[in-house]
Amino acid sequence: MDNAPKVIVPETLTWEQFVGTYKPQQNHILPVDEEAPCDGLLYETYGPEVEYVRSLASSADPAVNGRVWTMLDCDGRTYYTSGFHYVNRIGYLVCEVPVPDGVVIEFAEEDDRETVTLRLTLDVTYIQNGENVSELKEQLRLLANRASQEGLLSGDLMAEVEAWQVDVVEVPTLTTRESESPETASPAA
Repeated sequence: MDNAPKVIVPETLTWEQFVGTYKPQQNHILPVDEEAPCDGLLYETYGPEVEYVRSLASSADPAVNGRVWTMLDCDGRTYYTSGFHYVNRIGYLVCEVPVPDGVVIEFAEEDDRETVTLRLTLDVTYIQNGENVSELKEQLRLLANRASQEGLLSGDLMAEVEAWQVDVVEVPTLTTRESESPETASPAA
């Protein structure tokens, strides 16, 4: 029997919906004159705050341990996942409404960064000199990978490359006579 938790990744869960559904509680451990990050909801990853969260997460009662959520930073984007986690953690949330036993819910903050997708067209005509087409295609793929790995897709700009893909295809070529327009075609001798 598989006891792995059921992972739910709702595509439409926003922070506001999360707050309305699970009702995160205010961090009650901080002194009254200090406000925790995230509108006073976040518990730190050290000291008495994490000890409190850890005590809830280690409870055998799903109505208690199901109230813990972890805020994560993954590649510059903020994610929330139910449960107590260490890797990439920013802090913890404790909610009034627990996640059902055996279920893990994950969602990301909406990404309001402005993006644009650009296409670079590069046609290369090779004199093959005995090389086969598949090796030439692979050479162009390697060129694209190297450009990405060495930061050449954004250079010194502030822009970050979020995603890229390469597709190398053979383009049919025309013979010289077929490619000449009637106005420029050489007269027949």
